[in-house]
Amino acid sequence: MVFRCTDGYALHGSCRVGARQRQRDGTVIVCPALFVRQRFYQAFSAHLAQQGFDTITFANRGMGESLAGETRRWRHRLRDWGEVDLPAVIAHVKDARPTERLFVVGHSMGGQLVALSDSVHRLDGIVTVAATAAWWNHWPFPANLGILAWYRLATLLSHGLRVFPAARLGLGPNVSADLVRDWVTWGQHRKYLGGPFGLRPQMATYRGRLLVYSFADDEFGCQAAVAALHRHYRQADVTQRHVHPRQIGAARIGHFGYFRSQVGPPLWQQTIEWLDPQPLQRPASERDRDG
Repeated sequence: MVFRCTDGYALHGSCRVGARQRQRDGTVIVCPALFVRQRFYQAFSAHLAQQGFDTITFANRGMGESLAGETRRWRHRLRDWGEVDLPAVIAHVKDARPTERLFVVGHSMGGQLVALSDSVHRLDGIVTVAATAAWWNHWPFPANLGILAWYRLATLLSHGLRVFPAARLGLGPNVSADLVRDWVTWGQHRKYLGGPFGLRPQMATYRGRLLVYSFADDEFGCQAAVAALHRHYRQADVTQRHVHPRQIGAARIGHFGYFRSQVGPPLWQQTIEWLDPQPLQRPASERDRDG
């Protein structure tokens, strides 16, 4: 399916329809991380659909399938992921189902940029997974120097290019080099989103529910950087969960494990219970068989 943005850009995505026999009142939009393919979220979206949620995954502008489908050259800005792309997906759902509850699950960059959308106030809840204010010095020494070195290297690798060769570097799908340059500019500024480009995130005015995941073994999403992003949600109803792998019987979670089928299901169930705390009613046919 295609989501058409207000500036004409076409986002490529897909929707899994929730199991009818377990229908819940809600749609979940999964906002991807930078350098992560849309299909990486298939296991998670399939699980949500099995539990009754309609689930949408998509590729933001300048990345993956959306980049490959561009019909002309675009000047990309990373801020557009939050300011233009996500509102287009939210509007698509709300136009079709204006009374249905709508949630966003944002992974890493996807969780950061939710706050740039004016449409955030149309959501019934937000879940962020390993989402940070990725200023390099939020990390402890010497990891902070490694993050800073990566930003400097990414600047050099993207210089003069239209497309950053992420696939060749083993990082994931190719992305617009404009997006990478914006990201490393943010990451070298103490205020991150509120820094070099004068962005005005919606965090301070969002009054809805917010579930925040961080992980003890996540080298790309240290707890201090996660806290630095979410402390700006001053009026939200915030639930924070800092998870150690042993709490869910896993050897490792890291930055990506939440969405992996070998690791994620215990966390997915926690998320589902947060999204929809009411016990799911079984169909009458099932209750009749038990009787």
